[in-house]
Amino acid sequence: MKRIAIFTTFLAIVAAIASVFYFRSDLQPVYAGIEPLGENPKSGASAYKAWLFEMRKNPATGHLTEADLLEGRRQVMEARARNAQSNSRSLGVVWSHLGPTNIGGRTRAIAIDPSNPSRMYGGSVSGGLFISNDGGVSWEPHPQNPLLQSTLISTISIAANGDIYFGTGESYLDFFDGSGSYSHGFTGTGVYKSTDGGVSFSLLTATEPTPGVPGAP
Repeated sequence: MKRIAIFTTFLAIVAAIASVFYFRSDLQPVYAGIEPLGENPKSGASAYKAWLFEMRKNPATGHLTEADLLEGRRQVMEARARNAQSNSRSLGVVWSHLGPTNIGGRTRAIAIDPSNPSRMYGGSVSGGLFISNDGGVSWEPHPQNPLLQSTLISTISIAANGDIYFGTGESYLDFFDGSGSYSHGFTGTGVYKSTDGGVSFSLLTATEPTPGVPGAP
């Protein structure tokens, strides 16, 4: 009986001490190893923009201008042309697309053919133009996508006469480094037009970017 009385007294003391800590409102729980909630300057969209800027900037100047972007694009086009004419393509390597085919990217533009509601056009910021002929149930990439100078489509419009236009480029990932250097997210190549119901598109040369004049044709 004496042991039971001692154990009961011990439990009562522990319960009393625990109740004091439980009901005190001035005590705050402390979790070791967990940072306080708040914005992490090393994460999020701002950090991604800064990282992208560092990857794309001109290493000689530390900035990224419209002229830099267009010059880089020109060099890539020249390199592709050289590779197409060189023996490096004689290896006979054939690539097959393995997917995924059930995951879409960011779609920034959509248009419905006013004369045929089942035909729809969708523009993505990295995948080019997509077309649906069943009201959006299924989509197929436009066969001209591999030939486009820019597959960043941010706007689509259908004129009253049936001509189709889409604009390229995206400003969502623009960046200002604080020292006077401002860069567009991804500069497009201009506006494309179709006069045959979306079968083919051609670039309107008057809309091509002018170096040094962001946003101007």
